[in-house]
Amino acid sequence: MGVYSNCKNVMKIISDQLFRFWIRSIYISAILIGLVIFPIHGNIVMAEANSENSTTINTITTNGLIKYYGVALKSISTYAGFFTQDDEGDQIFYGTTRSGEYCRFFRYNITNNIVDWVVPIQEAKGAWTILQDGYYLYIGTYQPASLYQYNLLTMNLKKIGDLGNEEYIWDMKQQGRILYIGTYPSASVFSFNMDTGALENLGRLSHENYVRSLEIVDNKIYTGIGAKAELIEFNIETKTGTNILPPQYADNSFVFNLTRVGNMLMIGLSPSGIIL
Repeated sequence: MGVYSNCKNVMKIISDQLFRFWIRSIYISAILIGLVIFPIHGNIVMAEANSENSTTINTITTNGLIKYYGVALKSISTYAGFFTQDDEGDQIFYGTTRSGEYCRFFRYNITNNIVDWVVPIQEAKGAWTILQDGYYLYIGTYQPASLYQYNLLTMNLKKIGDLGNEEYIWDMKQQGRILYIGTYPSASVFSFNMDTGALENLGRLSHENYVRSLEIVDNKIYTGIGAKAELIEFNIETKTGTNILPPQYADNSFVFNLTRVGNMLMIGLSPSGIIL
């Protein structure tokens, strides 16, 4: 009887510890995915953002049925953006989101340490590229591959157009009044004339699928290709391209990054991490 009683006590201690561990695990996991959970009188209170600028408090009991409360986190990360200064002299970061419920872009005021506004693009999953021309932001989205224009003065979002059957806009650079846009899955380059509004497909640059990166030098577009690495030098006037990646680097999967520094082109390879 004593042994049974001791076993019972041990099992109760283990059971209590497991329950505490389970609650702690839920709490930590919830913090990691963006929920705030804390116990109140035997209940669990869940704070959930249900719109761009509001939060709803929902409550469930610990001994009740599991209940669905909707999307806990509408965006996981931001991979595209740039720093600038506004007319008032405030330091600003414009960024886009990815891996969420749908695409958003936002303005973070670094000087005042506040997100001034968030604009949803519900037709797209996310965006890998954003740039500014005067009082306009240009956002290139994925799923689908579409180009958007946002007027910083009127706060008006305009969809310029879809890029055919493309799924991703990976990179976008400006030369003069022309935007050049790299896409997936046809490894094509598009151009957008900011003055006329003309959106043109300049053609497929490779038998591979990705124009993962893009840079412009004079009248040539340099495109980083994947998933078998190539570096295509594309002549804008003749619309012809040549792979100029040295053969010793061809075993890489991607020319992942291209950045112009003066008259030099910095080339980042993946997965080797080599910079040329």
